[in-house]
Amino acid sequence: MQLHFVWHAFTVIWYRRIFDGILAHPDTQHVCLFTQPVNGIDAMGIEVFSDIRHSLARQQVYLHISGMKLPIEALLRSANELLKGPFLRLYRTDADAVQQFLNL
Repeated sequence: MQLHFVWHAFTVIWYRRIFDGILAHPDTQHVCLFTQPVNGIDAMGIEVFSDIRHSLARQQVYLHISGMKLPIEALLRSANELLKGPFLRLYRTDADAVQQFLNL
């Protein structure tokens, strides 16, 4: 049996962990979401993703996203949530993301 995860199932958990972590470590400059197991996104997921992205950008924290599947990427692009900006980085694979972190 293959497990399928939908973005909204993780959004509340991710949102809380990200911002609890930033409160505990206010010098945080980078957050990375490894999204390989996520197979879908709904309207709530897009909304929370937007909140996370914009909140991090306001705090000048880089959001790195690794392993996003193309259908999810297409939906987020159609919602204008993956526009190029200084605080958003996308990586096709986890290895690409890890390599970038080693270069920071």
